[in-house]
Amino acid sequence: MRILHVLDHSAPLHSGYAFRTLAILRESQGLGWETIQLTSPKQGGSTEVREETVDGWLFHRTPPVRGLVTDLPGFGEVELMGELAHRIETLVRRYHPHVLHVHSPVLNALPALRVGPRTGLYGEIAVNTHLPGPVPGPVGSFGLSFGDATATRFFRIG
Repeated sequence: MRILHVLDHSAPLHSGYAFRTLAILRESQGLGWETIQLTSPKQGGSTEVREETVDGWLFHRTPPVRGLVTDLPGFGEVELMGELAHRIETLVRRYHPHVLHVHSPVLNALPALRVGPRTGLYGEIAVNTHLPGPVPGPVGSFGLSFGDATATRFFRIG
């Protein structure tokens, strides 16, 4: 099985998120699954770097968003999601993954929701909720609700 992981950021940055991601990748490869890693523009770095190998892992990078409107509230996030959607679709067409595994935050999920159905790719979005309790109402078109605090929910896309 080939899985495209869409990440907020990764190694060489040091965070619980990056270390947890490396553990997921190691376990996935231990099961014989092929993983492809893509980071969002929030990884930072050079606008020229599209691929970077860190500790033996190949990470595809989405260049940081730069421009006149990116400093305006909301516009930077919209631009970030547009760039990430483009990179997701490019890698889906290049590697033909079986699963699109989208890690939080929602800035990764929304681009995947655009790309998944367009490419016919099954996907899941891991949403870590940090809410005080149940939140009523549907989440998107999934008809699911957020539940207990710190729970991880998986939603199907595509």
